[in-house]
Amino acid sequence: MTNRPSKSIVVSLAVLAAFAGASSLASGASAATLGSTRVGASSSGGVFCGGFTSCALVQKSLPAGLTRAPFSGTIRSWRVNVDSPGSLQLLVLRKHSDGTFTAVTGSGVKAPTTPGVQRYRASLKIRKHEFIGLNLLDEDVTIFVLSASDPAFLDGFKPAFDIADRQLPYRPFSSGQTELLLNARVRR
Repeated sequence: MTNRPSKSIVVSLAVLAAFAGASSLASGASAATLGSTRVGASSSGGVFCGGFTSCALVQKSLPAGLTRAPFSGTIRSWRVNVDSPGSLQLLVLRKHSDGTFTAVTGSGVKAPTTPGVQRYRASLKIRKHEFIGLNLLDEDVTIFVLSASDPAFLDGFKPAFDIADRQLPYRPFSSGQTELLLNARVRR
């Protein structure tokens, strides 16, 4: 009589091995897109600073798409769908347990002169679980948004962030069903 493992143990071990392999592939991805997967979508809605000279926005959740970096890496490029051109700045934001956000770093200021999808190169460090955000640096710039049927939480801040600033979201600028047409490509 030999000691052979039962079929159920062998099957269980095979399932565990397959799951572990799939998990390591998912977590081993070398690139990810943060933000909207529909930046180029047509939209008739937009967000702007509402009479304030500057403001900032962060997408905290989306029905489809990542809002937090799944790993530490570098933002290599970003896209934003602009309705009314003006001065913009991509931000890396860290959320704290008290609900505040800190602007960790930011791109150079961009000033598109035409509406539509704008594409920029970047080299911004981002840590796992940090967000991307957007400074709107004049009162006329408007960014396209989509209305979401599922929760898509967008928080606003006033004024715009300076790097190292820490702010609480400005509640009148926050929405539970708005997808900001902004994304960034992150690489390990």
